[in-house]
Amino acid sequence: MKSRLLGAVCVCGIAFLFVLTGCATQAQKQRSNMQAQLVQAISETNTCYSDISNEEAFKSINAVLILGHNDPRAVEKMLIGRTATQSEKEALLQVLNLSSLCREKNLTNMANIHPDFVSIYAEWYAQYDEEFLILLEGETTIGEVNKLRKKRLSKQATQWNAVTNKIDQQLGKAHQSEMAARERARAALQQWNYQQQQIQQNQQIINSMNRPKMTDCHFMGNDISCTTY
Repeated sequence: MKSRLLGAVCVCGIAFLFVLTGCATQAQKQRSNMQAQLVQAISETNTCYSDISNEEAFKSINAVLILGHNDPRAVEKMLIGRTATQSEKEALLQVLNLSSLCREKNLTNMANIHPDFVSIYAEWYAQYDEEFLILLEGETTIGEVNKLRKKRLSKQATQWNAVTNKIDQQLGKAHQSEMAARERARAALQQWNYQQQQIQQNQQIINSMNRPKMTDCHFMGNDISCTTY
């Protein structure tokens, strides 16, 4: 798998905890739509980074920096004891320019899913830029920057899970609220049906030509089905 630069997108789904029962609630529909959007957003961003990975500037930086979660040369790169060369600094700036469109695309897509996803990616991008700035200013060695990057990458899964768990809880509450509202609607319809039956049971005191009509309604999922006779 090719390395992903400046914030490799976590291919993670949202682990929704609430039980999906009956006809889909708005929260369940939102959850399903959100997951589909995440898959599409992640695919588009990864494709964008894959397209720039063949650029010479990217290859130059990939040779010395840890760019993904599973870099097979991570240990070797953390032992590099020199600062970035002038050509590497120029490559860093080129890579930042190349990746800007990928970042923009990702943030735009995430904004259409949930603002918390925008927050977490913006935080990651700021961290990556900080690391690049350290290299550009020659403040420390490439190896030390790689150690910092390795630690930050290892925290991303935890941060991602925290965000998705928060969204999960929000949707879970919305789901339970809608299920309770549906139950109240069912109970109200049943009570109304009972009252109409009581009227029918006493129809002998009413002229048969003026027999009262009865409307029988049942709440099914998001729809009400009524029959008048």
